Amino acid sequence: MVRKPAPYLYILPALALFVGIILLPAAGTFVLSFFNWSGIGRDIEFVGLENYRAAFRDGSYFVLSLRNNIVYLVATFIVEMCFGLAMALVLDFKLRFFGVFRMLFFSPMVLSMMPVGLLWRFVYSPEIGILNGALKAIGLGSLARPWLGDPATALYAVCLTSGWRYAGFYMILFYAGLQRIPKQLYESARIDGASDLGCFRHVSLPLLREVFVICVLLCATGAFQAFDLIYAMTGGKPYHSTEVVATWLVEVAFAHNRFGHGSALAVMMTVIVFVIALTYHFYARRRETIEY
Repeated sequence: MVRKPAPYLYILPALALFVGIILLPAAGTFVLSFFNWSGIGRDIEFVGLENYRAAFRDGSYFVLSLRNNIVYLVATFIVEMCFGLAMALVLDFKLRFFGVFRMLFFSPMVLSMMPVGLLWRFVYSPEIGILNGALKAIGLGSLARPWLGDPATALYAVCLTSGWRYAGFYMILFYAGLQRIPKQLYESARIDGASDLGCFRHVSLPLLREVFVICVLLCATGAFQAFDLIYAMTGGKPYHSTEVVATWLVEVAFAHNRFGHGSALAVMMTVIVFVIALTYHFYARRRETIEY
């Protein structure tokens, strides 16, 4: 039986874009990671695994950026999950101005990262910033500080901004999960004497497990791909306290003209994200096997 070529012709444009935009650049980055190249001219030298070994040498900022990435992941996960779930619970009460609250909570998601970063740089400004001004107005001026200029607070300030930006997205996911829970379960729990907190603990949280798993995956992969917000707010400074893998590889490749080393960092970051996604995939398959 001869297969008709029409179906393959329909997917050919999408396949060509996928190969040209994703596969070929990825393959080129992998090959370049084994070479030493400044990005200019044809002076290119094969160095094998030297670029990968250089990432873990003493004094390398890759280990520091990887540690910052993990801190960024944990902090943004806590902020985004907590705020997202809290806002979803507020919306689930079906208040009078439900539509207005939903629009306000989700509105930061429609803003691109660069304007968000510039906006929050103004909020954190030590001289004219809204945050320091508010602290001084309520008598807590001793807590005012250069939030983005202090290595002890810069990364957490960026994490809070990321939480403000993405909490609305996770709110939608949690709210959709709450709508799938049958109301009869809450009624049965209340008949058994459960309080509002008990209903949340014993009904809502267990049935939101799959939503939590999806949110963890999105938060983990997003944290290791974070670049634009950090670049707009701090550029990895001060003293590399907000440096993450994405900002460091851009610094190495384009500021230091070490494209081979930068490519090796990109490959390692891709492997990390792939391992996270693969772990989630096997976890989801295992859950399906156990349940069905």
